[in-house]
Amino acid sequence: MSFTLKKATLALMLASFFSVSALAGNDPDYDEDFEVEDDCKKPDIIGKKYTDVSCLYDDIAVVRVGDNTDNTRFGMVNADGEEVIAPEYSLFKFFSDDIFIAFDKDFKAGLINHNGEIVLPVIYDVVDPLRSRVQYFEEHAIIQVGKSVEDMKTGLIDSQGQIIIEPKYRFINSAGDSNNQLLDVGIKVGDSTNDIKYGLVTYSDQIVVPLIYDAPINFNGNKWARLCKDNKCNFINTKGELLLPYWADDVGRFSESMAWIKQEGRYGYIDESGQLAIPFIYSEAEDFEQGRAIVVYDDNNLSLAPGWDEAEQWDTYGIIDQDNHAIVSFEYQGITRINPNLFYIQKSDGFDFVDSNGNLATTKKFDKIVWSSLFDEFFAVKKDGKWGFINRDFETVIPFEYDKVVEFYDDLAAVKKNNKFGFIDKDGQTVIPFDYDDANIDIDDWRTRVDRKYRFSDNMTAVRKASHWGVIDRGNNIIVPFEYDDVIIESYSQIKATKNGVSYLFDRDGNPVEGGDTEALN
Repeated sequence: MSFTLKKATLALMLASFFSVSALAGNDPDYDEDFEVEDDCKKPDIIGKKYTDVSCLYDDIAVVRVGDNTDNTRFGMVNADGEEVIAPEYSLFKFFSDDIFIAFDKDFKAGLINHNGEIVLPVIYDVVDPLRSRVQYFEEHAIIQVGKSVEDMKTGLIDSQGQIIIEPKYRFINSAGDSNNQLLDVGIKVGDSTNDIKYGLVTYSDQIVVPLIYDAPINFNGNKWARLCKDNKCNFINTKGELLLPYWADDVGRFSESMAWIKQEGRYGYIDESGQLAIPFIYSEAEDFEQGRAIVVYDDNNLSLAPGWDEAEQWDTYGIIDQDNHAIVSFEYQGITRINPNLFYIQKSDGFDFVDSNGNLATTKKFDKIVWSSLFDEFFAVKKDGKWGFINRDFETVIPFEYDKVVEFYDDLAAVKKNNKFGFIDKDGQTVIPFDYDDANIDIDDWRTRVDRKYRFSDNMTAVRKASHWGVIDRGNNIIVPFEYDDVIIESYSQIKATKNGVSYLFDRDGNPVEGGDTEALN
């Protein structure tokens, strides 16, 4: 059975009597979109020893004791009802064939097999699959001792739970090389939590690139990885060889065999041999994608001393191909790539959409757009004095009937009608009634997105009613009452409310939390 299927199997076992999310932790590979059969095969258990028993999968079932509070514990039994793992654990996660990550009541982690044998002592603060920036790896996992940033040490185990690198590094991640042979590791070198140096080692802990560099090293599947030290950057390969004979001010990543580099305040592009393919003439530059890159260019800027950004002409955005031909001329205030074949271009008197050949993608005109909606499947746009939503084919999907709108977050959007805000879904149906004030928030201000005002995230949002702020969930249930001068949702587990200059903390359920009680916010 495959790694992902095994994890889905464990999830089904758990879901047969309680929420998967309660056990799956932050594992992105768990899929909660499944159905559990009401009539399934369960183990033969005599008596009332367990509170709940899951369905059997691969002749193993999860059992629970306790009343679903802090004293709840989990174990496993076989098809005959024989206890193979005693119900003394707070959580299980699949690790590899017949081996599970087990968490005790203090949330210390280790490994246990389906026979109940301890494979790795349950003493670690973290046991988690090895990951790169974009994916998890099945064959290895990190182990970590120490919960605080100051004292954590990280090691590595294989799929059988054998320690192959003892905990000693601050961080261990896959280096993202195509053969998956290297690890990107960091080690603390000073008193500050930011005093970390990075390098590359093999899975047997042989140093390939010394731990002297200032930033993580990741190949992202490419031949060359970005390498920086003392505010200068270069590229390095899996053999530890440098690409450039000089160190640049900054470098990007290779995309479609080209990478931007910055030298003396100007950007150009090199190929994978290190040869300059596009000269240093641009004030800004982005990666190539399907043969197109967004850049900033103006003849006047070339005469400016490097670093004088405030003096630059801003109507200078354009799009080039890999031969440095201008596909979109350098005359725009901004350009945003929506997908490989669609770009948003900001003009002094409005905006347009163009394709990858620089042609207009639509002749339809709109008055305004919520810029952050460009990253959603529906664009929030204004036409003839009213706001609505269009799709990426520029078809109206939600009518232009609102006085103000916010982009969709978690498939809900705040919209204003008759001087009140409510929330609609992507079918345009009202999900939360129009009961909330227009707080005069700037919908394009990044701070309102970070504070989660009128934007749902983690099943909650901050809104204002009767001139006071509070927090509601997607069911319009009040989490934090409407009695505060301001509310900020600081994280998925912490809400900060302010009244008369005094700040109050709440957990995600709206329970008051003392300022130093960080455990209650876990």
